[in-house]
Amino acid sequence: MAAYQGTKLSDGTPLNVAVYKAYRNAGLSHSQALGITAEVGRENSFRADILFGNHTDPAASSNGKKIRNLGMLSWNQGRDNMLEGFLKQKGVMKNGVMEQTQANLNAQARFSVREMKSKRYAGGLKHFFNNPNASPDTYARELGKNYIVWAYGQDTIKAQGGGRKPFDWRANDNRRRGHLNTLSGMLGGNANYQSQPQQPSWQAPSFRPASELKHAPGFTIPEWQSASTLKGAPIEQEFKAPEWQSAELKSVNEMQPVNTFKAPEWNSSTEQEVESQSMFKAPEWNPPIDQEIAQQPSFKPPQFMPAEQLQVSEKLHIPQTPELESQDWQTS
Repeated sequence: MAAYQGTKLSDGTPLNVAVYKAYRNAGLSHSQALGITAEVGRENSFRADILFGNHTDPAASSNGKKIRNLGMLSWNQGRDNMLEGFLKQKGVMKNGVMEQTQANLNAQARFSVREMKSKRYAGGLKHFFNNPNASPDTYARELGKNYIVWAYGQDTIKAQGGGRKPFDWRANDNRRRGHLNTLSGMLGGNANYQSQPQQPSWQAPSFRPASELKHAPGFTIPEWQSASTLKGAPIEQEFKAPEWQSAELKSVNEMQPVNTFKAPEWNSSTEQEVESQSMFKAPEWNPPIDQEIAQQPSFKPPQFMPAEQLQVSEKLHIPQTPELESQDWQTS
């Protein structure tokens, strides 16, 4: 375990322990407080002038300008202004100057935890909040990428004036882990969180060409899979192809029906046999249509009595209509 080399408070408390206490006071678990305090050490190595002040970020803004970092987690780009207002409200920052006290660290930690639990950040800190007793080293990725938002996993950062410049994020992450080991050891816990070695650059695997695989030593093609064996392979002796499956099939004209088959009488193919069938007789109710029509009597229209016969009918009396006299207004 490396010895603590940071600043202390006026009461002699090392700043790393004071930051840890501040996060515990803000409601975090032991593991969570260790994890976030290690991030503070990565940011400023527990230097009082940075932890209680401001400094310029090594990266530039999207338009290439300088960025002001404020407080122990280097809040910037609008978040620094919110922190400043919160510290002023708590009375631990006056005239733009922070008090270098435990009360100030408590206020910064309260602001930090409130921010982490907000809708903006909580969704990206699920492992951190759902596993409060996990190894503090497992929180690094979420805290780095989704909350503190430093260049975790990046090999370059934006340069002032435009363009990009190299950035060794692994060295920064290993420094965080070193602060974790120091603090954990000072608190009587595990002081041997291992630094992860730098991963070698990825190389595409090499494959042996098919021509080499054919002659690979120790490999023999099984007999049942050999092309020479499969070609012209004899049929097992106990197998005999049925006659209907024989390759020497006769033509359709040469094929004879099976002797046991006899076409039924009703299925004879000659019209003469059909006509000579004596078993069939058309029913009487189904005579030929022409015969029915021929047997029908010729149609005669109905006879009606002429009008003169109707007038002399004894049973019918037709009254005579009297003649009407012409009216004066009807005369011409």
